[in-house]
Amino acid sequence: MLLYSVDGRCLATYSAYDWALGIKSVAWSPTSQFLAIGSYDQKIRLLNHITWKTIVEHSHPVTLKSSDVIVYTEVVKKAPLMSGDSEMNGTLLRYGVQSKYEVLDGTVPVPTVQPEPNKANPKLGIGSLAFSADSRYLYSKNDNMPTAVWIWNVQRLSQEVLLLQDSPIKCIEWDPKQPRLALCTGNNKVYMWSPAGCLSVEVPTEAAAFSVNRLAWHPSGDALLLLSRDQMCVCFLAAQGRGEQATP
Repeated sequence: MLLYSVDGRCLATYSAYDWALGIKSVAWSPTSQFLAIGSYDQKIRLLNHITWKTIVEHSHPVTLKSSDVIVYTEVVKKAPLMSGDSEMNGTLLRYGVQSKYEVLDGTVPVPTVQPEPNKANPKLGIGSLAFSADSRYLYSKNDNMPTAVWIWNVQRLSQEVLLLQDSPIKCIEWDPKQPRLALCTGNNKVYMWSPAGCLSVEVPTEAAAFSVNRLAWHPSGDALLLLSRDQMCVCFLAAQGRGEQATP
């Protein structure tokens, strides 16, 4: 990676390693103090804006001790199937599901998939990462761990939270105004994390099969645009009271 000033001077060059697939994703912190680099070796390097040197390196291990971080896992409860109605059962399997988050204890395995090395763009390494609006947190997603979101505390230079979803994650976005993360997995639910905890919310729409495949925040942070393959809806967030965080 080459870093230039606005007048064209090369300020620094950076390479974490040689002779292998390298950088896959990059994110600036909103304060411009940190540059996060995600690579194919499943690690994040955080660079400072003064010396452009690495100040911390975060790995994404296949097992994690819950004594070190808070591990939230999505627990699903599926609706009973109807005998003889395959079409209705298919809808129930996908949309007739209740879910909530539970906190795990002990050593937690992180589900992984084996990448196919012979294919272009293998599902391996840090495919996405971004800072929260206040630069306090950084999320990352390791592509060969498709159901996991890693949340790091930038001030402490350590991991704070691991989110484990029941299905592969399709889209992740930070609230533009506060440290609140929204994500979707292709079902009829929106998932949110904030320092206060996790939330799973079913999208109340007239469509019987609304799949949230993408989402985007309004610049005010008061609403979410939810997109399926051929439909859309807007989710408005309302605060419950003064000093409390908004909820769908």
